[in-house]
Amino acid sequence: MHGILFSTNRSVIWKPVSLEFEGKRKVLFVLGIQQFRWNEIFSLLDSLSVIFQALVPISQ
Repeated sequence: MHGILFSTNRSVIWKPVSLEFEGKRKVLFVLGIQQFRWNEIFSLLDSLSVIFQALVPISQ
């Protein structure tokens, strides 16, 4: 189970992403993205390094 760390001005939300299943979990993830404002999503593009760090397994 991997996830993407969304950082907004109000809070930090961890959205789990299932890389093994293409069913309901993917739909729920897409619906979760739609809840964000577009400007907040664009601001995440400036924080890709933080997202990649969150995706790195702790064991490494």
